[in-house]
Amino acid sequence: MRPATGVALLVALMAIVTWLTLEVVRFRRGAHVISSRQLRGRLLMGGLMGLVVVMIFGGAAYPWDSDAVELLYWLACMAIVCVVLGLALRDWREVRREAHLQQAQLYRRLLATQKPPEGQDAPSAPSGKDDGSACSGG
Repeated sequence: MRPATGVALLVALMAIVTWLTLEVVRFRRGAHVISSRQLRGRLLMGGLMGLVVVMIFGGAAYPWDSDAVELLYWLACMAIVCVVLGLALRDWREVRREAHLQQAQLYRRLLATQKPPEGQDAPSAPSGKDDGSACSGG
């Protein structure tokens, strides 16, 4: 392995450790809106990413005797990467869902604070029933 590759992997590992440290510090200060479950998931993702970096470093430096063993090693590394991607997707969906819930709550509060114009009733929430007034498209 070239020295530049080793340095790049070390920098990647340090970036992962820094990211994890910042996540924990922000969570403990209360500056983060994520749940403890999300924090554990992010710590797991960071740990697995660090493991992948170490595996890349070790796999590139190790003299392989058997092609089959080397193939299994790199397949295991790729499997860990796929797990990290799955965890990241789950975290993204959870963050998106939480943002949607917060936005809905904000709209409900805004609607509750508005006064109806003089002579009109308060706006009602949609009932979900179709009264036939919408265009049917045909």
